[in-house]
Amino acid sequence: QTLISNANNVNQLKEIWKELMKDTAAGVKVFSGKGGVMMRLVESFDEFDVDAESKTELWNQICACFSESQPDGTTKFNIKNLLAMKPQGKLRVGQTDNGRLDSIGNLIIQRFLLMKHDYAIKAIKVCFMQQLDGPFIEGMAMDSAGSRTIEVITRDCDFYNEGEKRDMIGRKLIGRWVSLAKNGSGSRIVEAWIDAAKMPEKVKIMREFANKRRELQNDRFGRIIIRNLKVDLFFDNETQWKKEEEARLRKDEMVKEFLQDDDDTKNKKQSKKTKEPKPERTGNAMSEELEVLRFGIGKKRDKKRKRDEVKKEKPTVEDEGDKEQYIDNIMSALQGGDVTDKKEKKAKKKKRKVET
Repeated sequence: QTLISNANNVNQLKEIWKELMKDTAAGVKVFSGKGGVMMRLVESFDEFDVDAESKTELWNQICACFSESQPDGTTKFNIKNLLAMKPQGKLRVGQTDNGRLDSIGNLIIQRFLLMKHDYAIKAIKVCFMQQLDGPFIEGMAMDSAGSRTIEVITRDCDFYNEGEKRDMIGRKLIGRWVSLAKNGSGSRIVEAWIDAAKMPEKVKIMREFANKRRELQNDRFGRIIIRNLKVDLFFDNETQWKKEEEARLRKDEMVKEFLQDDDDTKNKKQSKKTKEPKPERTGNAMSEELEVLRFGIGKKRDKKRKRDEVKKEKPTVEDEGDKEQYIDNIMSALQGGDVTDKKEKKAKKKKRKVET
């Protein structure tokens, strides 16, 4: 696993993969021992974004390791073996047949679903519809490992966008929703399934809950389902429940659109912040900038020189009587003229105004 994690490029990863899975017998040995190695290999295929052909080849190799021989002499992949981590239908080393599903096998399926590899998704879809019956899916939803796979199917990938195929799974769970709601893992699946379902399917499931309302109230997980899905409101007024559910869906859509718009505006702001390289300054433009700089530096230098002259010429105050003369001298030094002359000019100007 460390070698796989530390692979620097796709070629190194493929070298490890080719040696581990040189044939079906070698793959079965790997799965019979530490299945975590194969899980890490699948994760790395997703992280390195390996080409689609190699992903297809890896999926076919995994299917071969979990195939069973048929009466006609052929072999067929059984997804139950992968979910329970039984290569070729046999128990792994140190594994006991307790009927529970294996976390590593479920994680491998989840990875193939999340990497959006079409070939593997179609194969998993067909296996779910053909090989898994209602009791098995119910047990899978109640299993801590299997429930995660169903949650990924329901929420995180486009597994059942087509209504017909989704209904095929939903029909297998008719009459089993109440037992799922009373289980810790199953109640999470119920909420995820109803959240992703369309209104007719939601109403069918809610009617099951409304008919077994008291049974759910006596269970700790069932009480959570009653509260979160508003089963009491559905029981009292089905029409009002539909209106509130449609309003909630519209609100969720508005929030998604708002978040999408927010992301778009952030991306625009970031693109604006990226400054364009400044054009090179040559010839007249550069000389003009230098002249402006020189003019500004010269003005600053003149102001500093004047301040220094004022400081040098600043008279000292010997007593209180010389304060007025001291202020007049400072003003004359700053303004470059005699203060008394200015006062006389102001008085004459005022007198002329009065006369006119």
